[in-house]
Amino acid sequence: MKFIITLALLLFSQNSFSEPLMFGSYYIPELAINKNQGTFIKLHQEIMRRTQIENKLHFMPTKRVQYAFKHNDLISYFPELYESLPKKNVVVSEPFWLKKIIFYSVKDMNVKSTFDLEGLKLGAVHGYSYGPEIVNNKKIKIFYTDNDDINVKMLLNGRIDGILGDNKSTLSAINKSKFKDQFIYDLNKPINILDVFYVCQNSIIGKQTCSEITDAIKKLKSEKVIILNPKTGHSEIAL
Repeated sequence: MKFIITLALLLFSQNSFSEPLMFGSYYIPELAINKNQGTFIKLHQEIMRRTQIENKLHFMPTKRVQYAFKHNDLISYFPELYESLPKKNVVVSEPFWLKKIIFYSVKDMNVKSTFDLEGLKLGAVHGYSYGPEIVNNKKIKIFYTDNDDINVKMLLNGRIDGILGDNKSTLSAINKSKFKDQFIYDLNKPINILDVFYVCQNSIIGKQTCSEITDAIKKLKSEKVIILNPKTGHSEIAL
């Protein structure tokens, strides 16, 4: 009986992997520029090379990627965070990056932790993750907008006290402003640090895929290709 089950699983695995597995990703400045460029894309290519997973990468807007995964059109996508998972029944990989949550303001407000945000009016972006310590704190007033450009304008107009953002997209929006020199922030002192990983379907193929991706990520960490510091949020991918 055990032999029959093992053989059935083997045949299922072989048949399931006869077609390329569908992966998804979306635009992030510098990290994921298109399906061929960006730090995360290069990492994905290296992980696929090491795991020898035959795959096809679909590069789409964030919501379309999550929608496709939710409806089982993708076996996996990246990057993702716990707060933004499109459904509960999923499998995730070993973290390959750390997302820093940075506080941006135009006044020196001495914000050093999530507790210092209490009572402030803060700009954030729909669909982005900031960590449960922030979003679940009812004393923190968060105003969600469609993008960081809107938050930059709101802050400069005095409608909010600060912006919750990252050190890529948000910083890029600030640097486009002619008033960029007015902003106060410290990229080396994040107020929160979040794990970034692959999310996979909770199926036989999905679990196997995530397991192989995790093994590759751990190997890359041991080789110092991926360097993460959970205390400072420092992330480095040397590819």
